[in-house]
Amino acid sequence: MFSTKGSLSHEFNENGHIFIKGLVDKQEIKHLEKEIELVLEDLSQKELSDSERDDFSKGFLEVTNLWTRSETIRNFVHSPLLAEVAAKLLGVDGVRLHYDCILFKKPKSNSTPWHQDQVAWPLDTDNTITLWLPLNKISEKLGSLKFINGSQKFGEISLRKAIREGLKEINYGCLEIGDVTFHKGWTLHSADSNTFHETRKAFAIVYYADGARLTKPKQNIKQDFYKFFPGIEIGGYANSNLNPLLYKE
Repeated sequence: MFSTKGSLSHEFNENGHIFIKGLVDKQEIKHLEKEIELVLEDLSQKELSDSERDDFSKGFLEVTNLWTRSETIRNFVHSPLLAEVAAKLLGVDGVRLHYDCILFKKPKSNSTPWHQDQVAWPLDTDNTITLWLPLNKISEKLGSLKFINGSQKFGEISLRKAIREGLKEINYGCLEIGDVTFHKGWTLHSADSNTFHETRKAFAIVYYADGARLTKPKQNIKQDFYKFFPGIEIGGYANSNLNPLLYKE
């Protein structure tokens, strides 16, 4: 059983994000990276091209739900420990899987603009959380994700307004393999450009509180976000076969 020791949970809910050093075994991450590379090799060129995101930054590769393509990735994504940490940080009894994804930022790629994930998610709960971890070491110069402290308390908020409110930016800097960060769905975050010659490889798992329901499309929301809830109607519980219950107290 994982203990957030109270202080971790308080820090997370106060700031909207948290860093946990060495939460995952390094060898497990290395096995995960190798398996991801094998899965990517099996993807068609069209699938890879469709996964290139121009709206976030040039040279940004995002492929979702790799757990459906590999038993090794499935076991990692369905980790009871990681799901328990997510639930304890949120302060909920149980969490379901929203999706997993790789976030590969190629060399010389642009920065990722400031954004809030929750804006795009058709869920009726604010109890959403993303685990983000590096598959290769994130140097001090490149840095990991950048967060705006306390931005999650305002709901949808622009960077300009966050600055006016006096909210501060934080970057955890160098991340070793095995280190992780968690952030809430409404937390403003960004990432610097990759000025190095090596791809920055990161992996993310998104969870939400058990009992959430699907909502009607929000303004400017992409309809493809509903693909993560196959067979579920608007207003129904978000508990499709792609959203297993990963932790229940």
